[in-house]
Amino acid sequence: MAKIGICFPAKDFLRLSETEFNQYLERFQKKGLYSIDLYTEFLLKHKPTNILLKQIKKNKLKITMHYNEEFPKDTKEAIKHIKKQLKELRKILDTNQHRYQINIVFHIPDYQDNKYAHVKEMIYLFQEITDFAKKLRFNILIETLSNNHPAGNHLGNDFSEIVLFLNNIPAKNFGVCWDLGHTRLNHLENKETLFVPPKIINRIKFTHVHNAYQQNGEYNEHIPLTDLKLQSAELKYLIQNNYKGIYSLEYGLERLPENIDVYLDNIQKLNNFIEKNKED
Repeated sequence: MAKIGICFPAKDFLRLSETEFNQYLERFQKKGLYSIDLYTEFLLKHKPTNILLKQIKKNKLKITMHYNEEFPKDTKEAIKHIKKQLKELRKILDTNQHRYQINIVFHIPDYQDNKYAHVKEMIYLFQEITDFAKKLRFNILIETLSNNHPAGNHLGNDFSEIVLFLNNIPAKNFGVCWDLGHTRLNHLENKETLFVPPKIINRIKFTHVHNAYQQNGEYNEHIPLTDLKLQSAELKYLIQNNYKGIYSLEYGLERLPENIDVYLDNIQKLNNFIEKNKED
């Protein structure tokens, strides 16, 4: 089976008892779920962290992470801050028996004025934290973004920007999270290519999978999968390039009353698609 993950359904966790949430995870495990993607801020600051990590371990699920805090503006202070957090995260994870290599996905911070000076600073920042993260068994990944997500003068929506980071950070524990919804959105908005270039495809260690489409002039993203036609080309491209990483379903489920049923359905759809196209 393919390695399929989900973004952590925090609202379900917070509204359910410990017993109920363990039963909830059992349903995912039986469906073949491989991993759960957690926000770093939640792990560092939320009180029931140990309960959650033990339940994930009990159900033989892996953990991945998404960094979701703003960096200090000063680069050296940001490096110091992130290094401290990485040490705290590894301590929490090891204490709860999650002692394996773990992906942490970052959005490269926005630039304000001089884009090229900012790129240079951010390459230095990611070089430093990647080197530090090696002994802590973390992969540091930068995410492909879209022109309009998130809003701001961000880096990562242009493949050439991603390549600059890869050229300067050859470490094995540095790579890319390809967000298929973001590049699909760029394709819809600006007719940009759907596929990452060869320089990037070989460094992809993680993917975010969600639908993105245009409806009545509005662009929608971070929504569940339907029949997978919207991203079949990108998924086939990953399979053809021998991608072995996790396909992580990333949704905004605030308006959906039955989160688990949506996820279970999409895990099945995605796994069937991947297995069928591997055979073809």
